[in-house]
Order: sequence, then C-alpha cells, then structure tokens
Amino acid sequence: MSDNRANDTAAITAVLESLYKAWDAGDADAFVADYTQEATAIMPGSYRASREEVRQGMAAGFASFLKPAFRIIQRHRVTNLWSDLRGHG
Repeated sequence: MSDNRANDTAAITAVLESLYKAWDAGDADAFVADYTQEATAIMPGSYRASREEVRQGMAAGFASFLKPAFRIIQRHRVTNLWSDLRGHG
C-alpha cells in the first residue's frame, strides 16, 4: 500500500470513527462536524438539503427512535474500489 493510500485510508477511517462516536453519544452537532455547509443527504423518507437540515434530522432521531438503546452501526472496511478493480488493491 502506498503512503498516499495509507494516508487516505487513515483520514477516511478517522472521519468514520468520529461519526460512530457522535452516533453512540447521540450528538447531532458532532455527527455533522465534518460535513460542509452545502452537504446533502438522502435519509429514509426525506432529502436533507444542507448540513443544518442533516443536523436537525439527526437531533430529532437521537431524541426519539435513535435513542442509545436502539443504536446499531456497522463498521466497514475502507476500500479503494478503482485500485481494487484494476488489481492494484
């Protein structure tokens, strides 16, 4: 693995880990900390057109159906699909 790919993987993993921690804490502000102001998200039944809309949606979820007892999050392996498809993974 090249240094660039290792650095990319580490950076992506760090962002995902911060999301997992925010999810586990039920912290909507921390959840969107790495989002740009113009970020958008498609969530079940809705389209969130900005970082603030994503934050509001997560805050509402954390206050209700995403309470800590019901949180499930699956961690995934970070993969560079282009390199893997070309056989350089």
